Amino acid sequence: MVSINSLLLVAGLSGNVFGAAAVARDAKASSSDKIEQLNATNFDQIVGSKRFFVAEFYAPWCLHSKNIKERLAAAADRLLPRDIVFGQIDCTENKEVCDKYEIDAYPTLKIFKDSNLTHPIAWEGSTNVDGLVAYALRKDTVPVTVVDSESVLQDILRNSGKPVVVKNANGKFDEQFENIAKQRMDSITFVSFPREKDATFSLYINKGKNANGSPDIKEISNLENLEYFINDEQNFVKWITQETLPAFGNLTASTHSVYASLSVPIAYYMYNRDEDATDDIIPFMKELGETYRGKVNIVGVDVRQYSKPIETLGVLPQYPLFAIHDVRKNRRYVLPQLAEEEFKNLEEPVKLSQIHMKQLLENFTKGEAKPMERSEEVPAKQDSDVYHLVGSTHDKFVFDEKRDILVRYYAPWCNISAKIEPLFNRAAQIFNEDASLKDKLALADINAFDNDVLSVDIEQFPTLVLFPAGNNTKPVFFEGGKSIESIMAFVENSSTHKIPGKQMFAAYRQRVLDEQNKKESAEKAKKASEEQAKKTSEEQAKKTSEEQAKKNDQQQQQQQAVHDEL
Repeated sequence: MVSINSLLLVAGLSGNVFGAAAVARDAKASSSDKIEQLNATNFDQIVGSKRFFVAEFYAPWCLHSKNIKERLAAAADRLLPRDIVFGQIDCTENKEVCDKYEIDAYPTLKIFKDSNLTHPIAWEGSTNVDGLVAYALRKDTVPVTVVDSESVLQDILRNSGKPVVVKNANGKFDEQFENIAKQRMDSITFVSFPREKDATFSLYINKGKNANGSPDIKEISNLENLEYFINDEQNFVKWITQETLPAFGNLTASTHSVYASLSVPIAYYMYNRDEDATDDIIPFMKELGETYRGKVNIVGVDVRQYSKPIETLGVLPQYPLFAIHDVRKNRRYVLPQLAEEEFKNLEEPVKLSQIHMKQLLENFTKGEAKPMERSEEVPAKQDSDVYHLVGSTHDKFVFDEKRDILVRYYAPWCNISAKIEPLFNRAAQIFNEDASLKDKLALADINAFDNDVLSVDIEQFPTLVLFPAGNNTKPVFFEGGKSIESIMAFVENSSTHKIPGKQMFAAYRQRVLDEQNKKESAEKAKKASEEQAKKTSEEQAKKTSEEQAKKNDQQQQQQQAVHDEL
């Protein structure tokens, strides 16, 4: 399933800087360019055989894919002597390969090193020719530095210029550690130093200089058991990402994806004037960021440069403003805003109280803040098997003492939500065919991205929840497969009325099979009839031909007899 963060991730990816140079006529490299042409058949063989391979995933209709072609060709020519190979694959012709590597923006560049097809490195460098060459060469280095003494480690900490993460344990997680290092080595130095230490990993961040001029290096220890990271290496990625974020970061299209990937609530300070991002507000925000690090990430957003968050939050564009988005539960918290007309008539800009911002954060982390409750307009009519809910009608409908209610929570941008929709609708149709279930069961859906639902936590899209009939019943979350059968079985297993979903699906399936068999039988009968008609026609034609031939022979014999008499 797709997480709620997927929309924010896409928004981040779309910020890759691909220049608006003169448009090339075709995104595909010419045969004279030193760029390998990839497809679903040869991708693994070609990429897997190279020490260092840069793959461009493109679409032929994409303007940016066309623009970057000549730059890729020039970079490929310069880097080939270094055994760095470039290639490209058309995602419109090789969708399965592009889906495998989660390509959702064109063009996307990924680096494959040492024949590793499972952990490509995302391209985060410039895309002019010099930038392409420089970034590839930077990535063509040893990802993990192995040290055997404290003095060597201290030398690295003093001179790295980047955060340093040290793996203290030996043996386990080595492969995952190296794979992550290959992807993040531009921004973090990775070190392996087996030593006696309580922490599984140690992260060192240079905070500047002490009073005596020596480096002020902060050590952050991670005491999680190594198995925690072995079971899911993304736990390690999220930890180093979270701890290396600035206390008060600048949110842009390119950094939004980083914050969204952590599933940590984000507090936005949004402004549209330079006067609202002065030296008096920045230290305050940094202080908040340090206080709530790991609980809430504090960011500043210049909406003149990046306005996506205001659309995501669904708040009024009254700047400056301060709002919190719990991305995991998709709930929003904002300081009180003015009526639109009142804001329009203001003679001076809004001034935010630092006390109020701090209080909102404190209340939020304590679970005492009240979230927004947005709702779309109530549909004028309901004329389908699925009842369409909005924020204002949700609770009254789902908490029904008499009926079991199954709800599909979706987001309009979510591809998996779109795939589940026809299955859910067909299940509703099957249930509704039984008039006796009218007062026992109802199926509904709601766009839970644009409508706030506070009575149930929706952490990913799509989510199916059954609200059993009766008092004090608890919602049951669907965890089955993506099929009509699974949905209907879930209703039977979780409903108060024990709706016979399995039996109804079996009858539906038999009906479909019978109709299919009937159709196949009809098609076979039709085909047999056509073949028989063809055979009869051919036999008749043959008979007619033979009779005509016989008649011709007789005429020839008669003519010959007449000729002989004469």
